[in-house]
Amino acid sequence: MNGYAPEYVQGNLKKSIQFSENPVPRVNEEREALALEEGYNGTSFIFPSENYLYLKRSHVEVEKKGGSYIPHETFTIVKLDWDGNVIGHYSFDEEIGFFCVNEKTSDLYIIVHTIEGMNEYYDLKKYKI
Repeated sequence: MNGYAPEYVQGNLKKSIQFSENPVPRVNEEREALALEEGYNGTSFIFPSENYLYLKRSHVEVEKKGGSYIPHETFTIVKLDWDGNVIGHYSFDEEIGFFCVNEKTSDLYIIVHTIEGMNEYYDLKKYKI
């Protein structure tokens, strides 16, 4: 070895949580891709803090119009303690990007991405949680 090989540490799984009965997504074998035509849920960002873990969850319902699929997406930030217990959740109708939490002031900061015509905006919003 050249001295730069990473060391692998064997961890012990303490707890596993899931937000649905079957967390394994369906596969469309014809397309050899995930079957998202009926909607889906997923976690796309995690923000750890000293006391809690915050997950950004997306819920997408798909509406079929003619030959097109129109997604309708809602976002939730789920607050968990480090034992995996859900402490709270906060829902948003607008698309949110990255976020962070100031636990001392109970402030949640999120980036909101908006497109209006040819203009694209990134707004920083603050919420009390």
